[in-house]
Amino acid sequence: MAHAAGRKWWVVGLAAAAGVFALVYFAGGSRDPQETPRRIQSQLANIRGLPFKREVIVQMQSPEEFARSIQAEAQRLDRSGDYEKVTRMLGLLASDETLNIKEVEKPSTMKTVDGYYDPDSGRVLLVRKPSTDALDLLYARQLYHALLDQHFDLKTYLPEHIQDGALNGDERFARKMVVEGESLYASVMWSMRYQNGREPTETLLSAFVNKLNEKDQMESLVATPAFTDPRISPSLGNTRRVARKEPGDGPLFLSEIARGMDRDGLTFVHAVHWKGWSEVEKLYKDSPPVSTEQVLHPEKWFAGEHPVKIQWPDLKTNELLEDWELLAEDVLGELQWRIVFKVHGFSPLMGSAPGGWNGDRYAVFKRRGGNDLLMLMYTAWDTETAATEFASAYRVLVKEKYTAGAPPPMRILEKGRKVVIVEGGDESSLESLMRFAEGAQEIAPTG
Repeated sequence: MAHAAGRKWWVVGLAAAAGVFALVYFAGGSRDPQETPRRIQSQLANIRGLPFKREVIVQMQSPEEFARSIQAEAQRLDRSGDYEKVTRMLGLLASDETLNIKEVEKPSTMKTVDGYYDPDSGRVLLVRKPSTDALDLLYARQLYHALLDQHFDLKTYLPEHIQDGALNGDERFARKMVVEGESLYASVMWSMRYQNGREPTETLLSAFVNKLNEKDQMESLVATPAFTDPRISPSLGNTRRVARKEPGDGPLFLSEIARGMDRDGLTFVHAVHWKGWSEVEKLYKDSPPVSTEQVLHPEKWFAGEHPVKIQWPDLKTNELLEDWELLAEDVLGELQWRIVFKVHGFSPLMGSAPGGWNGDRYAVFKRRGGNDLLMLMYTAWDTETAATEFASAYRVLVKEKYTAGAPPPMRILEKGRKVVIVEGGDESSLESLMRFAEGAQEIAPTG
């Protein structure tokens, strides 16, 4: 289940939309509407050492057109209508948070949007005109998306359908972190050189990355229109537990995913770029990251360390599951495990366990003809210590996860370097379901 799937890279503004614009070429204050985008394209090509294969056109798009685009993405994300159920079962929603995909269809929930790169048309679309400096920064990041698309075909690199092909959800997240991280990294380099007159040296970039990773340093950056992706964090719900900058900002996990894409993606690309742009190109061609673990721990990417793959026994034919409808099956991954614990306020309890993640697989079901849910979760860890730390922390997390009501029937099995969880269903079937889930196969990486 990819919680940030989609094709567009959107940029949220901070205030309510003002006025209605037709889809026309952006006029701005220049006689030639493409003068500024053309200049920035040349500057970006100079920074990256890659030419644009064709000029990227900038157009205005009306808020109504944008609304239809984001509605289509939201509907595609929740085809079955069970997105909130699955998200809550995985622990990505706090007990007092709500998530309603259909809320994006209401005009009152639509954020002001500055603009985004549309890979379908190959153009940058503006929904409103921000201040000059913010506009130039927006151009830099979104035009850089276009540069990446022209050279590395982002729709192929980030396929919409994951489980039907070779990618799982965590792997797709990892690739998205590469794209968002590099676009942010390059736009920072552009801003240093062309807005601040300072050459983006390794020392200066390292200082920026270190500052970015300090506690709370990302808050102001995430709120900046040119650096925010509303496709990842649309206004889809409400919360009482987590303080928000603006009403209706939505569940915490959405903003944390956006934060991870930018901060952790940029940090990863910076580590790879230390060896040059040719090394960065390997992220698209020869060696794309296979997990968010590799992005969060660049040394694992350099070493070619892959997580194990988990393969369930047949979920469709087993009689234990004949009364259950499969809603989602995928890999959660280290990034989202971190977010699960942060959402519930227990990040410190994780200790070193997130760094010891070595693979997982989940399956979430709904009882046929009913509303009961069932989750099977198999996790693999680098060491027995990491597995024990995770299991202990999860037992504490469960108390917060179900503060709104009594927790469902549950079993947590620690065995060596694996932890298996059966959550939900019937108390009478838990032991049988645990034996079934424990029978999942760990497939060692072949790379």
